[in-house]
Amino acid sequence: MGNAYDNAPPPSSASCWTAAASPTQAEARMAVFDFIGGWYNPHRRHSGLDYLSPIRYEQRHPVVA
Repeated sequence: MGNAYDNAPPPSSASCWTAAASPTQAEARMAVFDFIGGWYNPHRRHSGLDYLSPIRYEQRHPVVA
């Protein structure tokens, strides 16, 4: 059974993107990569993790060596 939020678009970051902030295409690509890897993926809730973000899941389920 699906969840309406599974296919929801990511939060708007339009206010972060300006021509002055990314003068070249390469810098714009790096900014998007940094956003996805640095904030979006670690904080987005995942259905496979009981609808917790990876950070919250790791806090609640510490790995014991």
